[in-house]
Amino acid sequence: MPAGAASEERALHVLARVVSDSPFRARELIDRVCAGTREAFGFKRVEWRPPVGLVPVPGEGEPPPDQADLSVLSALGEAAAAVAEKARDVHRADRRKADFVSVASHELRAPISVVHGIAATLQARLDDLDERQVQALLGSLVQQTDRLRDLADQLLDLSRIESGSQGLQPERFRPHERLAELLPRIATGREHDVRIDIGAGIELVTDPIAFERVAANLILNALRYGTPPVEVRGEAGEPFRLVVEDRGEGVPTAFVPELFERFSRSDDTRRAGIPGAGLGLSIALTYAEALGGRLEYEDVDPHGARFILSLPRLGGDG
Repeated sequence: MPAGAASEERALHVLARVVSDSPFRARELIDRVCAGTREAFGFKRVEWRPPVGLVPVPGEGEPPPDQADLSVLSALGEAAAAVAEKARDVHRADRRKADFVSVASHELRAPISVVHGIAATLQARLDDLDERQVQALLGSLVQQTDRLRDLADQLLDLSRIESGSQGLQPERFRPHERLAELLPRIATGREHDVRIDIGAGIELVTDPIAFERVAANLILNALRYGTPPVEVRGEAGEPFRLVVEDRGEGVPTAFVPELFERFSRSDDTRRAGIPGAGLGLSIALTYAEALGGRLEYEDVDPHGARFILSLPRLGGDG
């Protein structure tokens, strides 16, 4: 067998054995490739040196590796790097799944417990409660069911995004009309905290459902974490800009790079005990990009948070 072919056979054997035995942790996989290569090729030491890859280090008095071995080790290093990157992808996916289960379980358990408690109280003590107490319990019931609905919407969005089945269907519509209909559904009891300022004649040609999902997540985010009034402005032009702005403290500077990441929540939010799964802005960004647009964050002077959705294909400028 030619020397080059023998080297290739040994390299393939190393990679096949390592991949089959590996628990798919990227660093451990690379270490195993180095150890397997050292054993198969008889080198004293094999090091991993990106971007070169596998570099054999001959022992004292040993001849340096020939060109055939170096070529094969270079190819083996590239293959190992590709497998390691796949391992990292698998690890990241596993972490996302674990985060999802943890956050979803917590976010579902809390409102369900409250709803159950209210229902049990009404069943057991309805005749002992006065009208004010009953109305207070019913108000809490509405708040918790709204929270459950919001989480259900986010989980459905997440499922669509993961499966790549957003199913966008562009059509012409007036954003003022869509948002006026959306607001009572997502801000029950807090409609007065939101001001919509979009020209009644402005038209947009894009998928209206995806547009609503972005707007809903931005408005809910402002109501949950900001301070009213929440202003929703439409700026006609190319691109069309939807601006959602509140008068809260804004986003901590250190947290801004993580703002649109899945399950991300700032330390201030966690300490304050504000409910949320950390999914809304990630979902909004994904839909914005699917629509061919952008979603950006800006601080408001002197304080506040501003999110800007920029979308192409303006249908009319009112």
